[in-house]
Amino acid sequence: MNTEAVSELVHKLGRILIDVAEVIVIIFMGLLIILTVYVAFKDIWMELHSMTATTIQILVNDILMIIIYAEILRSILIIRGMGGEGFLSQLSDVIFIVAIREILVYSITGESMDILAVAFSLLIVTLVIYLIRTKIEKTGCS
Repeated sequence: MNTEAVSELVHKLGRILIDVAEVIVIIFMGLLIILTVYVAFKDIWMELHSMTATTIQILVNDILMIIIYAEILRSILIIRGMGGEGFLSQLSDVIFIVAIREILVYSITGESMDILAVAFSLLIVTLVIYLIRTKIEKTGCS
């Protein structure tokens, strides 16, 4: 076998392994969404008669986790359809959603230092998204 044939074989094997890994991740993300929806409904049903601030925090967290899992799953499917193009853009979108969730959670708990830390990280993520969208995507490097 020459080196080109070996390289082609390694490339095909690598692509197959990546496809299998992506399918496994998609299945697990779907299961996480289903499990989180189940937990959210269970929390609502069990605490329906006695809603407290802690219960509301738990429900908000459950709902935000569903949004995060759905966003991650959407991003994986988009990246899979693009053949890997736009990975940084989709990753930055997920990070943005996670940062928003953290701000909401910490604003409910009222920890001022945590809110400042998350707000600062959100500012950094916003800057990264701006740079990716304006610099990298316009040059076609993604």
